[in-house]
Amino acid sequence: MSMQVFINGAVKYGGMDAALLSEMKAMTEENKRLKRAYVESRMQNELLKEALGKSGKAPVAQGNGAVSSTG
Repeated sequence: MSMQVFINGAVKYGGMDAALLSEMKAMTEENKRLKRAYVESRMQNELLKEALGKSGKAPVAQGNGAVSSTG
């Protein structure tokens, strides 16, 4: 391990005990998961916008929860 890597780690994690490091790692993983979910949601939203824009008709929710096109 180079001295620079050691110094960077000491600056970033200095003063933290094992429990805090573990919690930080868990929070980092949760943040990554949430970011992926957000991106996926945005992509689905854009696909729906494109599909609605091409058809010119908005889908209509029926009483049984199904969705169909009007027209």
